[in-house]
Amino acid sequence: MKDLFSSFCLGLLVFGMSSCAKEPGTGGFASVSGVLWTQDWDNTFSIINSEYPAMDEDVYLMYGSDSIPSEDVKTSYNGWFTFPYLQPGKYSLLVYSNRYITPGNTNKIEPILVPFEIKEQREKLILDTIIIKR
Repeated sequence: MKDLFSSFCLGLLVFGMSSCAKEPGTGGFASVSGVLWTQDWDNTFSIINSEYPAMDEDVYLMYGSDSIPSEDVKTSYNGWFTFPYLQPGKYSLLVYSNRYITPGNTNKIEPILVPFEIKEQREKLILDTIIIKR
């Protein structure tokens, strides 16, 4: 009987710990940061006129395999952005860039997705520079 009770308690403990597993999202101590950089192209997208930090641009964060952003921030004067208080897990950043219009594709804007993973509880992840075209 004592072994049965011990097994029950152990099973309850394991189940309780697994049900407390956190999903990607807010409520943690990790963060992701990065820089958004603008390349200013000519009308035919053949020559870069200038490059500079992407000031006041929207950066969107999607949790896990979500296809709809859960959070957004604006970049600062130097193109820097941060999403604080994240749980470990898989995420994607979404930004929009201009694109050259072709006969087969008349959409002027293209999404740029940047997948990443936070592996540690207190990780401060800094991504590579993300380049957008204007």
